[in-house]
Amino acid sequence: MRSSLRSEPDISQYKKLNCPENPLTIATFGQSNSANSMTEKSDVAIPSNLYQYDWKSQNCYFFKEPLLGADGLEGNVITYTGIKMANNYKKPIVIIPFGVGGTSVLEWAYGSFYNQHQIVMKQVKESGMSPRIFLWHQGEADFKLQEEVYYFALRKVVESTLKSFPKSSFGIALATRCIHKPSNPVRSAQIRISQDLPRSFISADSDMITGLDKRPDNCHFSAKGASELGNLYYESITREIKQN
Repeated sequence: MRSSLRSEPDISQYKKLNCPENPLTIATFGQSNSANSMTEKSDVAIPSNLYQYDWKSQNCYFFKEPLLGADGLEGNVITYTGIKMANNYKKPIVIIPFGVGGTSVLEWAYGSFYNQHQIVMKQVKESGMSPRIFLWHQGEADFKLQEEVYYFALRKVVESTLKSFPKSSFGIALATRCIHKPSNPVRSAQIRISQDLPRSFISADSDMITGLDKRPDNCHFSAKGASELGNLYYESITREIKQN
């Protein structure tokens, strides 16, 4: 069984802050492309109104990569979304990351990461945080799964999340590409969930982001690829907030 976080940043190197009042909060999880797995760290200026929440310590910190609470020690694609939102929304933005590299939807739905998911939901709620958006980026590890198997597992993850935070929306990335070709059965399952469950939506088609300049290892994103994905997230989140 995997440990919940195999690679953790040194929390003493982060600036602890009071969690802001009335923030727009985005939680992101799934496998490595929702964790700290970029092929490089981001080299971008961080706005003063961009925060991160660490679910383990239940504290807020100034936004800095690698993000606390997520697996890995590199950059995170959500950085580009967070920066754009912080620059365009006149309020604090809080990011809650808890993705873990290499994980299957089956683990999040039925296995050890189901328990971690429940702990994160409890910790976030106890801290008074209320994510407006959850972003799910997972599927690369499950490219061999049958459509129905993936569908019912992801449905369980979405329903469990929205049971904890019924006013939230749940964004699902079309994410199945990692060295191998995209998986049509998994993509179909992801699309069906967005059609079948209220308050769920497609956040981005990450499978369409290709090329060694954007995915140097044919799987994880460079700064260029992460920026493109971050813009797609921003656009879909903005639409979802306006509609709901």
